[in-house]
Amino acid sequence: MADPTQRIYAMPDEDLHNAAQTMHDNLNDDLALFTPKFPFVTAGYVTSFQSDIDTAKAYQLDSGVTNFIKLLTSNVGTVQDQGADALDDLDSYAKLAYKTDLISQRIFGQNTWAAAKVDADKMVDALEEAHNLANQAPFKAAIIAKGYSQGEIDNLLTISQNLNTKIKLQKDAQSKRPISTQTRAILNNALYGRMQDINVCAGLVFKGNGAKLNQYRLTEPVAAVITKLIITVKDALGALIEGANVLLPNAPQFQPKTTDALGVVTFSGNSLPENVDIHVDAPPHAPTDQMNNPILPQEDNDVEVVVNP
Repeated sequence: MADPTQRIYAMPDEDLHNAAQTMHDNLNDDLALFTPKFPFVTAGYVTSFQSDIDTAKAYQLDSGVTNFIKLLTSNVGTVQDQGADALDDLDSYAKLAYKTDLISQRIFGQNTWAAAKVDADKMVDALEEAHNLANQAPFKAAIIAKGYSQGEIDNLLTISQNLNTKIKLQKDAQSKRPISTQTRAILNNALYGRMQDINVCAGLVFKGNGAKLNQYRLTEPVAAVITKLIITVKDALGALIEGANVLLPNAPQFQPKTTDALGVVTFSGNSLPENVDIHVDAPPHAPTDQMNNPILPQEDNDVEVVVNP
């Protein structure tokens, strides 16, 4: 049995809706020619066709969902950068307060900060830990004596909480996207299925009339649609990494690939999942997983992975 969530049409959703509306309007005009040959094609059938179009159009387009996820991801990155700046400021005051005491100087969790700068969840934890230590004796008095402020201490926790909220919003949107995508595909497939039926009927109603048949034509099958995933691998300093091994854990149909001199690998086909998990091995860096990368079908999707230190 065919998967009802697998798209059976090749065109973008908006184009499908426009084509369906045109076919509906033509059918409404030609209804008197259809009904004698196909009694089920009545005024009620035309009304039902319009209802299918309106329902499909009312459902949010995948591009809108993906753009929303991208916005949330950008918001996470922005707050994560704010956290990195706040930690760097704390580190400067720690160095002033404990110039010769390296153990106390790094008491605020500096050994975890490199990983936190490339992992938002770790940044939440790093900021919270830094706040807790900076807000207690004797460390609080030492860094404030060098010019750090209570406001800056409090801001560490504020950024941590803000980042945690942004991450939850991002993950919630990513987790719901497959559901919205499946519903959208079911609605649009039903619409396209009705268009296929009308196309068959038109073939008999207007047999030999090329101009009229053209009004009821369909698109090419979806098998020709190709989606690309272009992955660029970098280190925390932005250097491109050649020779990194990249695999897609939730897309085992694709074999692992190795990045080229520009740190790039490309996966392409018509079976990429809606959200791709990426695993990168690039010794001497630690293995890196970047989960739930949203993918737009029929487009070139650029994803950057910054490996763990």
